[in-house]
Amino acid sequence: SSACTGNDNDAACRSQRTEVNNVEPPRNGWICEEKEASKAIKYERNETNILRLAISYHKLRHWEKLQVLISSELSSLEESPKEETVAGGGNNQNSSKFYRNQLAVLLKDASNNLAMETKEGTSMKELRNFDLDSTMVEHETFNNLNLLHYAASMGDIRLLENAIALGAAIDFPVKEPNHNLKGESAPIGATPLLLACATLAMYGSIPQEHVRLMFREQPSLA
Repeated sequence: SSACTGNDNDAACRSQRTEVNNVEPPRNGWICEEKEASKAIKYERNETNILRLAISYHKLRHWEKLQVLISSELSSLEESPKEETVAGGGNNQNSSKFYRNQLAVLLKDASNNLAMETKEGTSMKELRNFDLDSTMVEHETFNNLNLLHYAASMGDIRLLENAIALGAAIDFPVKEPNHNLKGESAPIGATPLLLACATLAMYGSIPQEHVRLMFREQPSLA
């Protein structure tokens, strides 16, 4: 098979991405799988364990960890001496190419996701400067939302992913309002999940023609 460059137009890449997407969920879930794979790779660093951990990171959307893991592995492969071609070695060569193709697809996905910005133009690296749970952010309506509350109420999936990946608590309740910020108080005690459900319920009850008009007037809500 041909080498995968990470470009989705390549047949090899499409095939490898299908392989990754179709991996069956482990019996104990991906969080347990990540922990077990991390232990396994410390015991023996081989292709099987590296792919096991990489796919766990991919499924859990731990893009930075995935990027570091694969970049390190690809560097090691480049530095290691090429295996000499011997009779009957075709299967080994095909296996090595298949492995590299899988790594290329996973690295491409990690790079693409890390490069994406939130609706507010915030990148994952910028979020490292936030006290994610305690710092309140400005909202069009409310004056007591932290970053995760804000993302849930705005429907900003990218910001939600980034904040959670950096350790924001998904059950952190809305606190007392910050009167230095404009707006009213959101219900004290509400969690990001509750705000997300309330937002979904609100938009779900609005007639579709009104929703389309609202999105045209405020594209940032789309």
